[in-house]
Amino acid sequence: QISGPDTAVLTNAQTDSLTVDSLIEGSYVFNLEVTDEEGNTVSDDATVIVEAAFVDAIPLVDAGQDTTITLPENTTTLFGAGSDPDGGLVTFLWSQISGPDTAVLTNAQTDSLTIDSLIEGSYVFNLEVTDEEGNTVSDDATVIVEAAFVDAIPLVDAGQDTTITLPENTTTLFG
Repeated sequence: QISGPDTAVLTNAQTDSLTVDSLIEGSYVFNLEVTDEEGNTVSDDATVIVEAAFVDAIPLVDAGQDTTITLPENTTTLFGAGSDPDGGLVTFLWSQISGPDTAVLTNAQTDSLTIDSLIEGSYVFNLEVTDEEGNTVSDDATVIVEAAFVDAIPLVDAGQDTTITLPENTTTLFG
């Protein structure tokens, strides 16, 4: 062994078939030296690269922030995120889990979901992320739609009409 991690165990080093055991991740160089009967020596190197084992990591997912809106606003957008630690592509799929069934979903196969036609209530939307290996994970986001604030006009009643006769010149009105 010329270079590389020092874990390599060589077997049959004095034959034309070298067995190398106990390799770990890294690059190794092994040298084969051949000498003939006249004492002539030549050598050549062979490189062995040991790569890390592939670990099929599950994708990452985040359905974004929970949101509260107030009617008459009835549209919102959820900004989700998803990625594959292995470096592969992911697909997105949004769905409604709970809440009134009036919601209209747009761009349900992207990371950003637009939701229209919301009415008062609490909704839960699920973002599912799938990687190229078929691993799927999901996360939920809640949208709360509050009733419209109604600035009611106050009610008024000045009381009963009253008639007085002079010399009386004082009265009390009860409103």
